[in-house]
Amino acid sequence: MPTSWIWTPLDDGERNLIVRFRRVFSYDPSLIADNLTAADPSPTLRIAAENRYLLYVNGVRIGEGPVKGFPWHRFYDTYDLADLLAHGKNTIGVIVYRFGISSGRSYGGQGGLWLELDSGARRLLQTDDSWRVGVAPFKRRRVRRMAMGMEYCDVHDMRREDDWLAPGYREEPRRWTAAVPVELDWGGDASGDDLQPSSGGGFWERRRFDPSPVSPLTRDRHYPISVREFRSVRVPECRVAVDLRDLMRAAGVPDHETGPVHGYMVTELHAREACVVTMERMNPSFDLDTFGALKVNGAEIQFDVYGRATLPVESGVNLLVVRIDRVGQSFPSWVFGAEFPLELRAPSPLNTRPLCVMISKRPVHPDFFARPSAVAFAAIATEFSTPPVVDDPFAETWAVSGVTFDGASAAQPGPLVADESAMLHDSSTSTFVEPEDGADAEFLLDFGEETVGYLCFDILGSAGTVVDMVGFEAMLDGLRVRTDNLNNSVRVTLRDGVNHFQSAVRLGFRYLVVTIRGEPVKIRSISVLRAVRPVNYRGSFQSSDPLLDSIWAIGRRTVELCMDDTYVDCPAYEASFWVGDARTSSLVAQVAFGDHELARRSIHLAADTLRSSRLVNALVPSPGATVIPNWSLLWAITIWEHYHYTGDQEALLDMLPALVSQSIEICESIEENGLFRFPAWNMMDWAEMDLPPNCYPATRSTAPAASIPTASIARALISRARAAQALSVAG
Repeated sequence: MPTSWIWTPLDDGERNLIVRFRRVFSYDPSLIADNLTAADPSPTLRIAAENRYLLYVNGVRIGEGPVKGFPWHRFYDTYDLADLLAHGKNTIGVIVYRFGISSGRSYGGQGGLWLELDSGARRLLQTDDSWRVGVAPFKRRRVRRMAMGMEYCDVHDMRREDDWLAPGYREEPRRWTAAVPVELDWGGDASGDDLQPSSGGGFWERRRFDPSPVSPLTRDRHYPISVREFRSVRVPECRVAVDLRDLMRAAGVPDHETGPVHGYMVTELHAREACVVTMERMNPSFDLDTFGALKVNGAEIQFDVYGRATLPVESGVNLLVVRIDRVGQSFPSWVFGAEFPLELRAPSPLNTRPLCVMISKRPVHPDFFARPSAVAFAAIATEFSTPPVVDDPFAETWAVSGVTFDGASAAQPGPLVADESAMLHDSSTSTFVEPEDGADAEFLLDFGEETVGYLCFDILGSAGTVVDMVGFEAMLDGLRVRTDNLNNSVRVTLRDGVNHFQSAVRLGFRYLVVTIRGEPVKIRSISVLRAVRPVNYRGSFQSSDPLLDSIWAIGRRTVELCMDDTYVDCPAYEASFWVGDARTSSLVAQVAFGDHELARRSIHLAADTLRSSRLVNALVPSPGATVIPNWSLLWAITIWEHYHYTGDQEALLDMLPALVSQSIEICESIEENGLFRFPAWNMMDWAEMDLPPNCYPATRSTAPAASIPTASIARALISRARAAQALSVAG
């Protein structure tokens, strides 16, 4: 019986659904060995998920995945469980995230789990309706995304954990149900398992389900090298985080939308008495006119140089209107803070939710700001080509001092700290931290260099105490440098006793701000389980100039941190596979590390976009045609460069149909004047030269020569290889 994809029957269709699966089974190594017909008796597990999984075997988390892919080309990971299974009862547990959005890792869409466990020729386990499934009660769904192209922040409540990974766990009927088999969308034709050129339009037309083409990431422990900046902080009584990206998506703007968006965000601030409300922009580097204007009760409010605005709020109802004139990829978000409770409510009659966002297909007339609240709302509602949409702003008491909302103030004498260095090592001693009365305790950890991985800690504490951790990459003159649009945060609420934690999300940072909110804690250790690609430092560089030597070392380290299951643009913000960035990284990696596997993987994954795009997409995977023609051409050049370093004719053979397909599109886009024009994003290395989609950029008009000869060379090489093979057989 074939293995089924399974899912929960209680999927509500909302974003960021987090479900857990479990299955108990018996294992007898001697019995299996006696009936073995294959050469290798090791129990082997294969697993895939939509969109992301965390895998546990007998309570031990052993991996995450899968690698990036498309609905028509999915991948599964393989694990050897020889050292993990015990004689008798064993438990497989899986947490699966169905994001419900597109991201730099996921295409979005359906949720599902697929798993097989074999020992030689014997099937031990597979996904079917005998598996149990339930929503993960210890993970919070309604949280902000980490950044554009990334998944959601990890908000974990240790108090709500149970022994679900233990074989003797007793399920609560209201929390668990039987899994149901599901049919996943394979994106068009789902027949066969080989790739074939399509008859027109797209390129790949048949589905594939393949083993992961890359080695798994490392899992080694990294501890900070120093701890400092202990201080007490106080945050406002009322904190509300608003992520406009999700509100705009609810209003009908696709998550991958990069064109102009015009509209309004409207809400009423209900205050029990007159006060001052602080509104902080989470991406202050963008000018205010990118986002329109802000008015409270008809009076215009300005942001200061730090991205904050002070809102004078009267007792009762106050109308807040923000005109959204978003261009490019900017997505504004804000944090509101007040010294006592503040309620956000959409204006009547849509006041069942805190906010409403209305999107127009044309720019918004500024006169709307001058109208009284009731009139303004009525006028806005009738002006827009799409009806008003109201959504939850995902309110969260999310306030990490100096990172997401710096309404905190330093206080003396500060928290009580004992044996502060103990947390920097895995030892039998602990660091004691006791927050000052009425304040939170904050400190800074330095990991010595940029790192990428999963945050871990061992902390003894009391139920309800909150541990906030936020990573950032640099300090300048003693000040923390915050990356715009990046909420690189993890929040954990402790239970009584010892708390062992490992984050679900992978973060990149050097410095970590840790805030203890609540009762005293004993911190045994805080560390990172580094998840980077294993590399071999094969290439080297040495000169008489120390500066050049440093540049080499920094560049090599940067590329190493940007090696995931593809090359990614950066380890912290976005961490997405951009084809143009990958070309540069592949050149360095193939020389510095002798790593050709990831270059080939990135080339193949980019080629998969030709199923739905005329040219190779710039952002992979992505449901939209995000094409930067210069980068589509760089992809073709990367194929040739990979062959130059490896002599891999098989890779050329695999990519020949894709090269030919793109070359034909390029030739058909050369006009009578001999210039190449393609309606797409005309971007070249973030220079101030972006041009309209239908112009003739000079940087692009000479570039087709780089693609067409590449296809010709590939054909010639493949013909030569086939001829040599035929001669060998004949001889």
